[in-house]
Amino acid sequence: MGTPVSVGTFEFMYSMKRILFIGFVLLGLQAGAQGQPKKVVADKIISIVGDRVILQSDIRNSISDIARQGGTIPDNAECLLTEQAVISKVLMLQAEKDSLPVTEEEVEAELDQKIRYYINQLGSQAALEEMAGKTIYQIKDDARESVKEQKLAAAMQRKIVENVRITPTEVKADRKSTRLNSSHTVISYAVFCLKKK
Repeated sequence: MGTPVSVGTFEFMYSMKRILFIGFVLLGLQAGAQGQPKKVVADKIISIVGDRVILQSDIRNSISDIARQGGTIPDNAECLLTEQAVISKVLMLQAEKDSLPVTEEEVEAELDQKIRYYINQLGSQAALEEMAGKTIYQIKDDARESVKEQKLAAAMQRKIVENVRITPTEVKADRKSTRLNSSHTVISYAVFCLKKK
């Protein structure tokens, strides 16, 4: 028969088994964590307006479009374009609520006009398709929703200002008021840009 095991030895062996078990579990967890691929952010939501989102990729694509067209890009371009996108979405949502009419024919006409403009700029339809990496039909499909939103926002802007009448006296008074309140505008704009980051 074997030698008797004292209670102290038994407790020592039991605690060693627990330590080894915990060590193996921790090693397994660490190995599992290292085996996970790094998560890559595909896109980021910059703003939500109603049920519409503004993605970081939308803003970056707009900046790329400006650069491609030879425009100058200010340092705060991302902030400016985000602000414009938010305003456009607000106007578009209000236009939808007010049931302002924008027909599919108007959207198609705008798409055709934009395609013709780019073909004229690049020299041919083939050059446009090569630059975009898509066919004309794919380009139009990708831009359709954006063009519709732009048309709705423009319709809402027209509705807002259709009955506005301004006199020269009011313009002068506004200029004086704007000079007095310009620091507030700059601060509000700066806070908007800082909150974005």
